[in-house]
Amino acid sequence: MILSIDTFFELLSEEISINKELRSYHKFCENTSATRNAFRKAYFIQRLAYLRQCLEKLPNQAQIWDVGCGYGSESIFMALLLPNAQVFGSTLEYYYELLPQRLDFWKQKGFDLSNLTFEYQNLFDCQPSQKRFDLIFAQDTLHHVEPITKALIHLQNCLNPTGKMVVCEENGSNLINTLVHFRQRGFKRVGTYYDKQKDINIPFGNENTRSLEHWEKLLLESAWKIDPNSVEYIRFYFPRFYRKYSLNEIIAKEQKLWPNHYIFRKYFFFGINFTAEICKPSNITQN
Repeated sequence: MILSIDTFFELLSEEISINKELRSYHKFCENTSATRNAFRKAYFIQRLAYLRQCLEKLPNQAQIWDVGCGYGSESIFMALLLPNAQVFGSTLEYYYELLPQRLDFWKQKGFDLSNLTFEYQNLFDCQPSQKRFDLIFAQDTLHHVEPITKALIHLQNCLNPTGKMVVCEENGSNLINTLVHFRQRGFKRVGTYYDKQKDINIPFGNENTRSLEHWEKLLLESAWKIDPNSVEYIRFYFPRFYRKYSLNEIIAKEQKLWPNHYIFRKYFFFGINFTAEICKPSNITQN
C-alpha cells in the first residue's frame, strides 16, 4: 500500500477544485457549510477505509472489477493502492467521456495508472470466459441493476471461485431515505431508459434500495453468502453534530453505536458495507 486515504482525499479535493463536472459529482467540497462538507467527507472516507481493508487481503497481481464505476474515483484509488493489480472500471454513465481528463490529472501528479482501464459497458456484456476477477467492487450499483437475480448470477460467473464481492449500498430500510425515494418514484422501483450509445433500452432499478436482510435473501438465492463479520453500518448523526464533534469523533461514536442497537442500525443508519462470496459450487447458468 503506497497511498494513505488522507493523501488521496487531499489530491482528490485539489482535482475537484479545478474540475466543475467532478465538483457536482462529489459534493463534499462544495461551497456550503463546513459541517455539511465534513458530513459528506465522513461518509466517503469510511467507504474508502472499508474498501482498503478488503484490498489488503488480495493477491499481489489481483484482477479487480469496479462495476458501475461512475466517475472512477474508487477505481483510481484501487489502482494507486495496488500498482501490481489490474483494475477494470465499467460504467454506462456520461462520465465515461470525461475519464481521460481525470487520468491526466493523476499522471501530472506523478502517479502511474497504466494498470487501470475503463470501458463503456453494460454489466452483462462482461464475458466470464474473458474475465475472471479476484474482487468485484459494487458501490451504489446493485440497486440500479435489473434484473437483479440475473445480475447476481452473472457477477458470480465473472468471479474466481475464491474471490469476493465488496458491496457499498444505501440502507434500504432507513426511514428517511425510504420516504425520500417514495416521493421521487412512488412504488415504481424498476423502469427502463434509452442508451443512445448502445441504441438499446436498458432496465434499471429506480433507487431500488434494499435492507441487509433483503440482500441476504437475494444473494443466497443466487448461491452467494454475506460474511456476517464483514457487515458495517455507516452514517447516523446529522450534519449539525459536526459542530460539536470532530469528524473522527463522530465516526468513532457511530462505530460503537450500530453493533449494539438493532433499531438504530436497521432504520436510522444510512449506509451498509458488506462482502459476499460464493457459498457453494454453482451450476447456475444464465438463460
